[in-house]
Amino acid sequence: VILPWCGGRVDWSIIKDILSIGVGMLISRLPPTLGTIISNAEIRYIVDHDSSVIDTETLGNALVASFGIFSRVSTLVFMPTTGLTQGLMPIVGFNLGCRQWDRIRRATYYVMWTALVVSALTVILCEVFAEGLIHFFSHDAVVLDKAPFVLRISLCLSWLQFLPAMAAVLAQVHRDVGVNIRVQLFKPLLEIALLFALPRFMGLTGVYLTKPVSEFCAAVYGVVQLRRYLKSFDTKQSLDESEGGASNNQGEREESHPAVEGSQPDWDPTTESETSG
Repeated sequence: VILPWCGGRVDWSIIKDILSIGVGMLISRLPPTLGTIISNAEIRYIVDHDSSVIDTETLGNALVASFGIFSRVSTLVFMPTTGLTQGLMPIVGFNLGCRQWDRIRRATYYVMWTALVVSALTVILCEVFAEGLIHFFSHDAVVLDKAPFVLRISLCLSWLQFLPAMAAVLAQVHRDVGVNIRVQLFKPLLEIALLFALPRFMGLTGVYLTKPVSEFCAAVYGVVQLRRYLKSFDTKQSLDESEGGASNNQGEREESHPAVEGSQPDWDPTTESETSG
């Protein structure tokens, strides 16, 4: 099939809309990969330079495997949040065009509480049954001994992932490219920075703590952005209600005093003067 060139031109406004939705998600894929590489390198470095460890190779491999198990379980925790936020996006987008601010706010709160309950229950189950969960991934004795501790520390605040995810959805719907990128990159970049700082003071525990600390800070930043968007919905709804009330009052005044074409007033001063003369 040959498609002839018909003098088409690039519509940069459409390209900008496409990038406003996809560029944040595209950029956010690189820092987590770098974070995984750095965390594995930190674990191997600490274990190799620990004089109390006899078999550094076995322990290093076991701890790296434990972090890999955490990544899989963390994905499991985040899957319900991903589904809920992706379902929220078209709802917010359609109602944003219809200026249904109350419906957007109610849908956002509904998804927020649902994601909170589902994520919290999933994390609680993983924390309680960590030992049994490890058996699904490995039967190595060293991994079974070390992985539950790694999993419990690293996973303890993963239920907060829904907050920055929802903030990113609202940013995408509003075409706030800058906010979307900042929300997507805040956690992985902070995690990379913590990987260079915490292990210097806390050893392996510092590597494990980078996950919950970055999750908490990203959740705080997500709450700030969510409050800003929800407050803007309230402001826009108030403006629409005030404009609607003004238009209704104007319509009532027009109905109470209709202008009939060709009608004469009840009192004509010219006629009265002629009659008196």
